[in-house]
Amino acid sequence: MKYSMKIGIITWFTGPNYGTNLQAIALQYYLRSRGNEVNLINYEVPPVNVTKDKKSFIRKVLYQPKKYAIKFAMNRYKYQIAERDRKLRN
Repeated sequence: MKYSMKIGIITWFTGPNYGTNLQAIALQYYLRSRGNEVNLINYEVPPVNVTKDKKSFIRKVLYQPKKYAIKFAMNRYKYQIAERDRKLRN
């Protein structure tokens, strides 16, 4: 006897990343082919509330390393990222 389940996949899948998008779609397809009801739920990281005190730059980077790593990468590789995003849209 085959049982059908309702499945929610919580993942970040609307960003400019081929692998993330393909993985979410492939998992959804596989689970549906098994007779399950599947919904993709886009996970978005909520913004971090930072107090407005006078922190040094080093302290800010230590407090939110991911944020500053992304800012650095976006600045350094902005042309490559723009080209990748253009290709992804097409």
